[in-house]
Amino acid sequence: MKILLLVPPSNALTLTPPIGLGYLVSVLRKNGYDAEILDAQLHSLGVEKVLEKINKSRPDILGISVLTSNYPAAKKITAGTKRLLPDTKIVLGGPHPSALPEATLKEVPADFLVRGEGEYSLLGLVKFLEKREGDLREIENLCYREKSEIKIKPVVIQVKDLDEIPPPAWDLIPPRKYPVNPHQFFFKKHPIAPVITTRGCPFECAFCSASFLAGKKLRMRSPEKVVDEIELLVARYGVKEIHFEDDNFTLVRRHAESICKKIIERRIKVVWQCPNGIRVDAIDRDILGLMKKSGCYRLSFGIESGSQEILDGVNKKLDLKKVPEAIRIVKDEGIEVQAFFILGLPGETKKTARQTLNLIKMLPIDFLDVSLLTYLPGSRLFSEKFESGKYDGIEWDKFNYFTAEPTGELSSKELKGLQKTILKKFYIRPGTIIYMLRSIKFRQIPHLFKVAFKYFV
Repeated sequence: MKILLLVPPSNALTLTPPIGLGYLVSVLRKNGYDAEILDAQLHSLGVEKVLEKINKSRPDILGISVLTSNYPAAKKITAGTKRLLPDTKIVLGGPHPSALPEATLKEVPADFLVRGEGEYSLLGLVKFLEKREGDLREIENLCYREKSEIKIKPVVIQVKDLDEIPPPAWDLIPPRKYPVNPHQFFFKKHPIAPVITTRGCPFECAFCSASFLAGKKLRMRSPEKVVDEIELLVARYGVKEIHFEDDNFTLVRRHAESICKKIIERRIKVVWQCPNGIRVDAIDRDILGLMKKSGCYRLSFGIESGSQEILDGVNKKLDLKKVPEAIRIVKDEGIEVQAFFILGLPGETKKTARQTLNLIKMLPIDFLDVSLLTYLPGSRLFSEKFESGKYDGIEWDKFNYFTAEPTGELSSKELKGLQKTILKKFYIRPGTIIYMLRSIKFRQIPHLFKVAFKYFV
């Protein structure tokens, strides 16, 4: 059974090893199967080149990881593969098809679709296709066509114990092969490896789809297993920096503390950061000191808005009064701070945008990311904006953080202008420019121009 897993081409600004596909392969291997990974983004392949490689590989099963940003490319690749290799079974997975399974299977000639976490669903499907035994109806999270009917399964959290799953198949996604434009762009050392220590998010921010995709219950890998993986990455793959990509790395204090202590005890020479963001109400001086000692040099915080009313409206569950003190103690510990804000959330006005700008001005942050609201499939805001099943005419390639949707008071043009203004006011300051010049690596300069073009042009 020849299996090929694909990351389609996209216009993503950053590029990291696709550990989701790495986990799929590790579970297949554990059960006697193997697979290859083709990362079209890594190799700068367009749709036609991807189809050439698929045709040359001639897989029995093609799995495609689909984000909203690469959905148009995934549609073309699926149709092209069906034309070239009609017997190849095509399986779609990832956030976009997970959130919109019926619409996706109506638009894309794929054979199957896996929602949510896909390790055991894909394994069950591979076993079924190989032996033609079992029942598709018993495979959780699997959607498919049965004659003229599309069968949709609910999202079920299958992996209760994360330690059941081996680490990603790092030999297929070696970190040193990935360029110097990782998640959130700025870094200290290279090669960099993303590591996940938890899955799930108990919070239900209206603009986010994390709790829908990975469940509301926080599941944790054992700190021992996490640090074993870090040791492996350092020793075998020369990794010098770790990016903990959890949605809530410090939410369970004992978990984060134990990982930090084990890194220190084993004297692992590595630096790390949390580019996906942590909560300002999940830190204090004691844990920050431990994090710093274990190699943490930067933390990112999702603050989103300078208006408490806006935050309450999207169920952020963040008290803005706690933000300045939290960031101050992070800085006191010698850890850099990156802050995330979103313009265009429901209720955004000129007044709330000014509140956001004023908050940014008063905070001692080192790096700033200001996005325009994107209606992510699977989020509450997406469901409220688009009536279920009626997605005809949606330009999915415009679902990005640089294209604005108007609010009641602000037009798309005004929101884009605000994004540019806030970023310019922050970054075009002598102190910030000097700090950035110290942080940027020479090899990043071409990527920096690409990022600047997206935000400002």
